[in-house]
Amino acid sequence: MKRIQSACIYKTIHFQLKDGLEHEAAVAAVRQEAAAYEAGLRQKNVGYRILEEVTTRRICTFCFLCGT
Repeated sequence: MKRIQSACIYKTIHFQLKDGLEHEAAVAAVRQEAAAYEAGLRQKNVGYRILEEVTTRRICTFCFLCGT
């Protein structure tokens, strides 16, 4: 059996914009959520890279590449 030395995982995370807020305020809130998620990855010492960020009227999507 072979041992895994490194791995990469593509993870797409969809943050739904908050209802009841103007679009700009909702996008700012989602960016704060994403920043908290990134801080958690840094704290756990997980290597990551944001490959893509897409913001539509209702959803803000971040595509992360996580690996060691």
